[in-house]
Order: sequence, then C-alpha cells, then structure tokens
Amino acid sequence: MVSQRTFNQVRGANLLLENKCFMTAEEECSLHGKQIKVLFKSMRKRDMFKMAADGILWWFEYYFDDKSPNTVNDDGISVFYVAYRHGQTSIAKWLLERGAKC
Repeated sequence: MVSQRTFNQVRGANLLLENKCFMTAEEECSLHGKQIKVLFKSMRKRDMFKMAADGILWWFEYYFDDKSPNTVNDDGISVFYVAYRHGQTSIAKWLLERGAKC
C-alpha cells in the first residue's frame, strides 16, 4: 500500500505543506485569492520554448496540458529540438514519451 505522503508526492500535491510563513496553499488562496489566480494564469502562459531551453520540467508536468509535443516556433524549430539542443534531456525524454518526433 502506498503511503499518503508518497501518493501526494507522485500526484504533485501536498495540501498540508506549509510555506516559510507557515501557511498552506489553501490559506494562501483565501488570503490572496485573486493574486494567486493571476500568478497561475501567468505561469500557464509562459513560453514553452524558453521553459524547454531552461530545463523547467515541472512547467511541462503541470502546464503543458493538451499542447502538441511536436509544436514548432515561428522558425519551424520544435520544442523537442530546443530542449535537446540545450542539453535538457529530462524534458526531451518527457516530450518523447508524449509522442514528440525527432
């Protein structure tokens, strides 16, 4: 049987986790509701090519949603190529696992 802590880590959510001000995510949202929503929206709109080049794997795990792993930029360069070119093998692997073409 999987422990609750392991389950939360795998699913990416620990509702009891406190920040440096000893507040949970729920408490932060009730205090800063609209600001938190704006923050999450701005994270979702980040440039996936920059995230790939910088190796921000958590962005892909949380915000990639239904985007194609074969997305190309205005120059015709794929997000997979950007990740691979910048040595971000964890992101390249993540994209390949979701159907990216080399």
